[in-house]
Amino acid sequence: MTYPGDADYRSLTPEEESILQNMVNENYDNFINIVAENRNLTHEYVASIAEGGIYTGKQAKDLKLIDEIGGKDQALDLAAKLGGIPGSYKVVTLSSPKSFNDILSILSSKIGYSIGKGMGILLEDNSIQNLKY
Repeated sequence: MTYPGDADYRSLTPEEESILQNMVNENYDNFINIVAENRNLTHEYVASIAEGGIYTGKQAKDLKLIDEIGGKDQALDLAAKLGGIPGSYKVVTLSSPKSFNDILSILSSKIGYSIGKGMGILLEDNSIQNLKY
């Protein structure tokens, strides 16, 4: 079976298609089992509603796939409550560099800043005039 955009060099053999389909089926069944177990639902029920469709929040709640409808703030409040955090809390958002170039840019900025700061301290102390080469 070929699809638009498939590689031109060859199609999958029937054996490869079978292996791939078995892998997809196994992962799908594993997903159904995880949802059923974590939502306290039967495998049959979850399989009957897991057809690749999209549900609204209300539909998902009615189908017992979620407990509540809300946004990020409600989720954070609930997580804080479940985590035993009393009163107000502070949210810290961590982000990582997205590419090697981003890492190099951050590193070079920090190195440049450190060199500049060090030279500034030497200039303030008039220590730079006493340096020997």
